[in-house]
Amino acid sequence: MCSRITFEVTEEELTSAYVAEIGEDCIAKPVKKDIRITDEAWVITADEPERLQQMHFGLVPWDAPTCMMTRSTFNAKKENLLKSPLWSKLMNSHKRCIIITSGFTEPQHIDADRTKHWMFKLKERTVFSMAGLWSEWRDPQTGSAYRSFAIITNVANEQVAEVHTKNRMPVALTKEQEKLWLSKSLPNIKDYLDVLTTIPDDEMNRDQTYKPGANDDDSQLNLFE
Repeated sequence: MCSRITFEVTEEELTSAYVAEIGEDCIAKPVKKDIRITDEAWVITADEPERLQQMHFGLVPWDAPTCMMTRSTFNAKKENLLKSPLWSKLMNSHKRCIIITSGFTEPQHIDADRTKHWMFKLKERTVFSMAGLWSEWRDPQTGSAYRSFAIITNVANEQVAEVHTKNRMPVALTKEQEKLWLSKSLPNIKDYLDVLTTIPDDEMNRDQTYKPGANDDDSQLNLFE
């Protein structure tokens, strides 16, 4: 399960990498370097491809009774996108998005007492995007909106598979794939699945220098689903 992503990017790097403006409601809201479930991350949607906005990690369906995430909806498997009632509804409604990041982390459990923590980044890009789906839940009392997203995962490459027992990893997008994923012009909804590929091993770095925080609980470092 993908539950930890990193964001070590300056505002200048962010706006340089993406031709989009930061929404006024986000200007004074810094994003954490270590983004976990319920934290906010930078997102660009197919509905507003010219706008950088912030959403909560961990998707809350539009029809949920509250904005609390009650299911493991922070990841969406590529294979299930058109099979699941939740994911297929979002796919058909063009609720696709990209989540902007500088990398993701994975724990490797060596034995009962030892865990190695790995950081995965791209070699050629300090900032890149992951494919996602998003939803907007509205408070029935106040009308306020809670926007949230899920990261799409695919079969892992060899580097991640050596660490990840379930052989999964997030879908990292090239610049061309970003445009296609955010477009609404592909002739068939199934065509969007072809955009979601596994990044090759030789385009990634795996670094064991990542040090978990003093308050980290390894049980919360869930693997990509």
